[in-house]
Order: sequence, then C-alpha cells, then structure tokens
Amino acid sequence: VPALFRASRVGGEQGRHKTGPWASRQGCLCVRLTRIGSCVMVRVYPSDQEQEPTMTSMADLCPILQAVFGPVADRIARQTGCVQRALRLTGATLVQTLVFGYRANPTASLAELTQMAARLGVTITPQGLAQRCTAPLAETLRRLLAVAIQPTIGRRAEWSPLLAAFPGGIWLVDSTTISLPDDLASDWPGCGGGAGQGAAALKVHPVFDLASGALGRLDLTPGRASDRSSVAQHTPLPPGSLRVHDRQYVTLAVLRDLQASGSDWLSRWHATIQIAGADGIAWTELAQRLTQLAGPDGWVDVPVLLGAHAQLPARLLAFRLPPEQADRQRAEVKRRAQRAGYTASDQARALADWLLVITSVSPERLSAREVLVLLRARWQIERLFRRWKQHGLLAVWHSAASEQILCEVLAKLLGCLLDHWLVVVACWELPERSLDRASRAVGAGMIVLASVVTDAVALTRELERLADIIRATCRITRRRARPNLLQLFADPTRQPLPGESPIDPRPATFDLAA
Repeated sequence: VPALFRASRVGGEQGRHKTGPWASRQGCLCVRLTRIGSCVMVRVYPSDQEQEPTMTSMADLCPILQAVFGPVADRIARQTGCVQRALRLTGATLVQTLVFGYRANPTASLAELTQMAARLGVTITPQGLAQRCTAPLAETLRRLLAVAIQPTIGRRAEWSPLLAAFPGGIWLVDSTTISLPDDLASDWPGCGGGAGQGAAALKVHPVFDLASGALGRLDLTPGRASDRSSVAQHTPLPPGSLRVHDRQYVTLAVLRDLQASGSDWLSRWHATIQIAGADGIAWTELAQRLTQLAGPDGWVDVPVLLGAHAQLPARLLAFRLPPEQADRQRAEVKRRAQRAGYTASDQARALADWLLVITSVSPERLSAREVLVLLRARWQIERLFRRWKQHGLLAVWHSAASEQILCEVLAKLLGCLLDHWLVVVACWELPERSLDRASRAVGAGMIVLASVVTDAVALTRELERLADIIRATCRITRRRARPNLLQLFADPTRQPLPGESPIDPRPATFDLAA
C-alpha cells in the first residue's frame, strides 16, 4: 500500500502502479485518490477499464460523510470567521445541526433545531442559534457545498441496454430558481418582477448522470444569470457519454465541443438554430418542408445541417402531435409572445403542430422510439428538483431575517445533496426503484444518522440498515397500459410515437433474461 501511494498523484488524478503482486494478474492498476479535508478516499481498479467503476457502497460513503460534516466543516468555519472560539458549538456541530435538522424536519423552528443540537451533545437556546445564522455561516455552507460535490457518488445501472449504450453516462443539464428576500439582491440579484421572480434569487445548476445517479456539478449562481453562460453549460463530459438538455441550452459552439470530445447530445430544437438540408440550402419554410417529408406514419427522420455558417451535421426527428397537444402548444406560443410584447409569427404557430428533436446519434445507434424515451428521461432532473422542493422544502423559509433565510436555504440544499447520496447508494441500480419513496425513507431516518455521525462503525451499520429498508420497501408500481420510464428503459419498443395508442404487447415485466 505505501508503494501504491508513492506511485500515485494526490488531488483527484490517476496514477499507475506497474509492479507488485497484482501486476502479473492485472497488468497494471489505476489508483484514484480524492482528498476530502484530512481524509483521502482510495479507489483501485484495473487499467484496462476505460473508466473508473461507479459503484459506491455505504462503506465508501461513511468516511465521506464524516469528513464533510466533521473536519472539513470545522476548517471552513474557521476560515470564514463563523466560529472563532470552539468552546461548545464547533463549526461541524453547527453545520450538522442545520443540515440534519432541516432534512429531518424541513419546517423546523429554531427551538426544534436546538433539539437536534442537543442530540449532538450541545445545549444552546433558540436565540443563541439565531445569532449564529449570519453571513459568515452562509459563506461556510456555500463553501462546504462546493467541497461536498467533489467526490463522485453513484451506482451505475446495468440492467438496461439503452443505459449501457453510453458507457460515459447519460448526463442531464438544467437549473431551478429559488426566490430570496429582496435584501439579498446585492449578492444574489434576481430577474426582478417576473412571476415568482423577485429582486433576489438563487439559481441551482446540477449536472446529473441518469445512468449512475452521480452529480457531476452543483453550481450556485444569481437568479439573473443565463443558463447558456453557466459553468454547467461548458462542463466537459467523459468520452462515450450522451448529454440530454432542454432547448435553452442549445448553442452550436457547445454542441460542436461535445462532439469534438467524443460525446453525443440530444435536445429539442431551438428556433434560433437554422436548419438546412444535406445540400446546405436552408429550410426557410420549415413547417411546409416537414409536411412534405412526413410519411404515412406522420414523422420525419433525416440528416440535416445546423447553423448558417460552419454548419454542424446532425439528425432531425420531427413527430406530428395530436390535435389537442398541438392546440396546447400553440396557445403556449401565443402566451409567450404576449408576455414578451410581440406577435407570434405564422411559422411559429405552424411549427406548434410538431415535436422537433435534434441529436448527434445516428439512427443505427438510436431508434426513434429510443430518442423519445431519452427525451422523456430528461424530466428526471425536474423530478429531482421536485423532490428537493417538496420533500426538502428547499424554496420555503421560516424566518424574517434575510441572513437567516439564506443560511436555511443553503443548509437545506446540503441536506438535499445528502438525501440524494443516500438514495443513489441504496437503490439506484435497481430496476424497480421508487426515488420518491426512498427520499421519504431517508428523511425518516435522518435523526438516527445524526446521532451516530461521529461513530464510523455505528454510522456504517445504520447506513446499511437504511439501505436494506429502502431496497425492501421503496419499489415503483408497474403499469401495463401506460408504462413508466423504467419499464421503457427495459423495453423501448413500448414507447408510443405521438398519436399512437400505448403499446402493450405483453404484461409488464422486468425479466432481464428476456
């Protein structure tokens, strides 16, 4: 082991050790060391694997939790001045009180949070706790979140051929906005005046792997920041991966960079991207051209060129929507135009009859039904936001003091990250998992975990017990007529095209041998 450490480079890079007892069997080993405060997480795997295997266990997760909510929190609290004299309430205890307290009870009052502090061995009054919810504590929580997201926590699901088709992962990119008091507008400026958008807001940008559940990034920006200019927009992905994003993230520069790095992409079409045929001539009347190309089944799958200059080869899929869906989409086009102060064009109203998808993946690798399954899978990041906001009440605060509100939001966001880790490690690779039920189970067990967070043996035992509970009880209900997403990943041929009736060739099953 000492030789293994000497042959490696600390800091998250990979080192190779070509001598030793394993060399004759494995050729050489790859070692990945991730430093988290004073702890170093070590992973060793054969060098012939293209990527590090993403199969975190509860035993792996235990030292990460203890480091993040222990010495790392203490160090950051001293750096920010949040804790100057650690007589009773240390930085770690203060962070644990807020994070575990709000995750166990998102509507907790200060008095209820002091009960969590008492479980951690500290007696403090509600007034004393309120006095510590200041700007330095908010900065401590923000920095701690940036450190906590560094280790890769995931368990890759191998039961679906569609997930296995992209060994680098299927990465979802999106953002969600949290309104803040107007007093915080200087640090967190919002969009100012829109529906649900005040003078101050915070925007969360996760980069989320659907195949393993791993969070590649979790960035915080002011609510006014554009999604297109965010750090998440330019996050490099592993080779062999697929990025699925909504149309507000579509820029030709980003799509070109993804393809140059060996990754693929899939998205709905954005109206600012010009589409041309294989001959390079732009399709000015796009709706009319789609009507001409559509076959008797009502959909189009053709190679195209994107952009007016330095055109990017791509694949366009267009599906004619049923009349009721087209009417809803046309009404939304009109509503957006009225809100922005202009009149929707005839072309925009005509294109409301179609669902337009662009991708870099060829038809040989991805069928039209599989494209629709992956486009539907993009909503999994919206469901992640929903779990954070419904189970963790991320966008709800219970104070009148602006600094205390910011501390509550950041502590809840750390609690949501902890919740996501536990759910992923407990059940992500299972084909019948229910993430909503698993998240509720994590919230119910948070008090027990907080009580043993400093004891490695007891914490590992309780984490394993929580994982057993989730695997045994948190399963999704299978459906015959309208299959859920996991069933579609197991059998993409059951995905109906727009206008088709739900496909039910046989009873729903997760028989992997079939």
